[in-house]
Amino acid sequence: MASMLEIMKRGAELVNADEEFKAQMVELDGDIIFWRFEDDQPAVTTRLDKGVIVVEGGEHPDSQIGMKLKAKVLLDVIDNSLEAKMMYTHTELVKGDIELARHHVFALVPYIYGMQDYYDSNEAFKKMVVEKKG
Repeated sequence: MASMLEIMKRGAELVNADEEFKAQMVELDGDIIFWRFEDDQPAVTTRLDKGVIVVEGGEHPDSQIGMKLKAKVLLDVIDNSLEAKMMYTHTELVKGDIELARHHVFALVPYIYGMQDYYDSNEAFKKMVVEKKG
């Protein structure tokens, strides 16, 4: 079974290779968020680097935002059983403040929507998510 790190890395690979999503992210740079999963290791950092999503294991020390959540919350967003805008109701902010969180998380919208699209269109990615949800 894939870890959240593997799922998020695969999602980033798919989104970074998609011209539509690349066009939406071209101006984005410097947003760094770590995701501390209560039920999965390691933590995951997402970083926007000149319009490219970089996914790394661990909590990046320069993260502006840190969130604690169950893996199922993000998986539910990916398979669209939870609206992305409702994710915050299942997430605890552990670094940064709510205003910063809104700004930096908004920068990830193309990544989140891209993973939703690939859940529907890429069987291998969907299988990773379904198996992780159990």
